[in-house]
Order: sequence, then structure tokens, then C-alpha cells
Amino acid sequence: MEVIGVWAFVALNVRTILVENTWFSGHQSVVIKNLDFIKNDGLDNWLKEQKARWSCSGCGLNISWYDEKCGSCGSKVFNCKNEEAELE
Repeated sequence: MEVIGVWAFVALNVRTILVENTWFSGHQSVVIKNLDFIKNDGLDNWLKEQKARWSCSGCGLNISWYDEKCGSCGSKVFNCKNEEAELE
């Protein structure tokens, strides 16, 4: 299955996957938000947004989901816990 085919499958089935499986527990809102963004604005735009989203605004270093501050410059970062709380 080609990559776009995989994304199409996930997009069509994500709500069922999220409701019936607990391995997404805690990040459902973010996953749905991301899929809506891809649907409305396209995969290329989402990838650009994600690159910016997961980079430190102070120094540009890549950050991870649970980082509370940048490992390089120490700036506070907006992590997945903050994002999930904002979406609730």
C-alpha cells in the first residue's frame, strides 16, 4: 500500500480506532486535530506546520512531545500535555 493509501485508510478509520483502542489514550484530540488539518490543508502544509510546531521557538532545536523546556537553550516549550489541555 502506498503512503497516501495508508493515510487515507487512517483518516477514514481513525474515529473507530480511537474509540475502540486504548493505545492512543491521552492524545485523541491531537490526533483528530492533525487529521482534520491534513484533510483541509493538505499533507505538505501539515508537515511544514509540524516541523515548526516541534522546534524550539528560541533556538530551533527539535523538541519531543513531553519536553517542558528546550534541551539546548532552556526555553519553555509548548508540549503535547499543554496542547491536549488546550483542546479539551
